[in-house]
Amino acid sequence: MKKFLLILVLLVCSLFTLSALFLPKYFWSPNPTGHIHPLTESTLAANQLLDKENPVLHDDYQLQIANFLRSFQAHDFRYYFQTFVETKEGTAVIVNFRNSRYQFDVLLKIDELQQLNRMYKTNGKGYPKELYAMKWRIDQDDQVWFDGMFPIID
Repeated sequence: MKKFLLILVLLVCSLFTLSALFLPKYFWSPNPTGHIHPLTESTLAANQLLDKENPVLHDDYQLQIANFLRSFQAHDFRYYFQTFVETKEGTAVIVNFRNSRYQFDVLLKIDELQQLNRMYKTNGKGYPKELYAMKWRIDQDDQVWFDGMFPIID
């Protein structure tokens, strides 16, 4: 019995060691607390005058954010799920982008819900808030698209 417990303890310790070595370092680091980008503040203020709808859904906000994001890559941010929304074009997800300098919400269009299907059904309830290793792209129409992320184990 003592041998079994010793082997079990060694196995658990080695799993923690391996996960620390091979998982991305942001798995172990605190959430970034960037400031809201000035673009976001001015756009939010302008859109508040239009209506009480979520300003992220406005085309001018999306265009400005897409232009701002062109100077960054996916690994420059960490991503936090906000909610799914239905738009004219289909299902989209609002994600909070954060790093040490910036924090703002982005509407990401979704081609197919395959990877997010179960998360979509519950609107993220019961799932982690952080979307690890998320990838996105900007198309020629200045739309930001979801391109995948680290798999979530359901």
